Amino acid sequence: MKMVFVLVGWLVAGHGSQVTGHNLGHGSQAVDSVREYVVLDYGLRTVRTAADNSISRPEWMKRRERCFIVVSKKDYYLYVYEAQGADTVMLARYDMAYGLKTGDKMWRGDMRTPHSTMEKPFYISQIQTASSWRHDFGDGRGNILAYGDYFMRLKMNNMSYGIGIHGSTNNAESVPGRASEGCIRLRNEDLRDLNRHYAFVGMKVVIKSELSDDFPFETRAFRRQHIARKRHFAIGRTLTDSQVAVARAEQGRHRSQVTGHNLGHRSQVTGQLSTVTCQAQPTFSETKKTRVYYSPNVAKMFQLTEANAWRKATPRLRLGEEQD
Repeated sequence: MKMVFVLVGWLVAGHGSQVTGHNLGHGSQAVDSVREYVVLDYGLRTVRTAADNSISRPEWMKRRERCFIVVSKKDYYLYVYEAQGADTVMLARYDMAYGLKTGDKMWRGDMRTPHSTMEKPFYISQIQTASSWRHDFGDGRGNILAYGDYFMRLKMNNMSYGIGIHGSTNNAESVPGRASEGCIRLRNEDLRDLNRHYAFVGMKVVIKSELSDDFPFETRAFRRQHIARKRHFAIGRTLTDSQVAVARAEQGRHRSQVTGHNLGHRSQVTGQLSTVTCQAQPTFSETKKTRVYYSPNVAKMFQLTEANAWRKATPRLRLGEEQD
């Protein structure tokens, strides 16, 4: 008998409850219903998850030059904090998308987002107007607008990958999720808010790995400010590249569509999440609720196929071109 199993990433509960009069999240609704799921977007397997409310409180900021960014790859958030004496205050939170593949970046074109630490952060080295910048994703759409209004270029400890923080023109559906060639994508309106209120050349940027949870100062800030969030995945329980490769994917955008607005599924429109299913035979079962079904042979085939597709979708960059 062929059985279909749900492939999921389980969560742990978020912090706090909603503060009246302040747009600080969704309160204590059932975050256990939030999952990662796979969408076939112009032929590429991408990961999506439930969108959350953006938060921006510039009136709480005291000195802009003390602000810094922390990116949580595990939970798909970009946070802006300010050190205020003994406290660290969360000023802003935005949904974000990052590289198609998990792990630290090793070379240009590997579809990964690089990691940094509080001790060795990245820095914003330039903030460039990018509203007219274009990129060919190799997916049949041609050389299209892709970056939003700004490209915040990152200086990465003597590494040069062309990575930055930018918008999601023609790709708003990918936020939050894993979909880029390595850059951090924000919704265009959130990128404008970040640039207007918080960002500056020299700003520190910490990008945590998928296996990193909240810093202690983040936990204290969430509790003290009563900030709730829709997504807080357990460490090590988000979808791996191998699991993404074998999961049955929902049909997202495809080349025959005239516009990029029809996702082909309801989750991005209503917030009601669809499930991702996989028909491979099980190799292990983690809990009674969570079963991940994985076929090594199929995974290898998908990995090779997708590697070829990614190489075709990532042409050699010429001087002046940007990586997405």
